[in-house]
Amino acid sequence: MNLTYSLRLACICFASFFLLQAVFGGIVNFAARSAIRSAGNMRPRLASRFLFSLRMMPLGLAAFAVFGLCIPSYLWLEPNSGWEQVGWPCLALAVLGAASCFGFLVRLLTAAFRSLQYEKVCGKSGRLTVLGKDSMRATIVPQPAPLLAVAGIFRSRLIVSANVLQALSPEELDAALHHERAHRIWRDNFKRLLFLAAPRGLLFSQGFSAIERQWSKYAEWAADDFAAGGDTQKALSLAAALVRIARLGTFGPQHAIVSSFVEGSDLSDRVDRLLRVAHSPDQFSGRMRAVMGGWTLGVAFFLVGAILWPASLSAVHFLLERLID
Repeated sequence: MNLTYSLRLACICFASFFLLQAVFGGIVNFAARSAIRSAGNMRPRLASRFLFSLRMMPLGLAAFAVFGLCIPSYLWLEPNSGWEQVGWPCLALAVLGAASCFGFLVRLLTAAFRSLQYEKVCGKSGRLTVLGKDSMRATIVPQPAPLLAVAGIFRSRLIVSANVLQALSPEELDAALHHERAHRIWRDNFKRLLFLAAPRGLLFSQGFSAIERQWSKYAEWAADDFAAGGDTQKALSLAAALVRIARLGTFGPQHAIVSSFVEGSDLSDRVDRLLRVAHSPDQFSGRMRAVMGGWTLGVAFFLVGAILWPASLSAVHFLLERLID
């Protein structure tokens, strides 16, 4: 099929995006089990960061390759010669890539809209107050199902049901509030939104789902450690709060973009961790900070060099020519 210069560029971008996502997704899916085992040897905060980066790697690298390499190489080396032939395989891949991007945007906007609607409903039915020693702003909702969660994506708010407030002692409530503060500080709801919207593909859904489940577990453990702060008494108060809220009954339907205090099926594991040992605040040592900083700087220099190195753009353009044909 003959296409204009701009349409060929769009076709190449979508086709490249789909192919690269499939390649990187396959790598992540293949490495998922080993990565999850490795995360088990890390501190929860570092493990959650590692798994989040791994889950978003296919989308991030594919987007970087398209915008940082494919588009510059095409604009620099491809002459604007009017209409040119584009092969049907490339067109088919472009359609799949466009569908993947469209699906990502639809899921992203739909989840964001539902989250906003959920906040509005809670705001209308509940009342604003301040809770805990740090005077956290919260909305108390009169629902029968127990709820203590951070809702919202960018301007998150604390949602608490009245029966939870009645069940917890001041110390238990303060520990639970610190747990939810960690989710708010670390923008965990935004990460959940990206998980929900990111393409996963039929072949890689199992590996991606396993990574997301483990991320959720370590995110909860990290928030527990943040709330306990290395204090045995705070850890015991947090464990007691988990048990008390779990005993209140079946949890009501939860919004997709919510960080709930009692979440997932590993409640007993969380309580056991808090009872066994008081964990210190999750902090990197100076050596670990240097290693992570050096690795990040090295990757940044590599990516910038790949963009600016003319030979790399020429190689990319050669591959794009093969793709078009």
